[in-house]
Amino acid sequence: MKWIDFKAGFRDFWNEFKRVKFGLFGLILLFIFILAILINPYIG
Repeated sequence: MKWIDFKAGFRDFWNEFKRVKFGLFGLILLFIFILAILINPYIG
């Protein structure tokens, strides 16, 4: 295994990780938003 192959593989892994991380972050934000809408009548 060459160093360039390792570097390219790591870059692919990092891009995939960033995409999954931002997707997970978006899902958490969506969940919090829906939860805030659902409990809003009970707060006010």
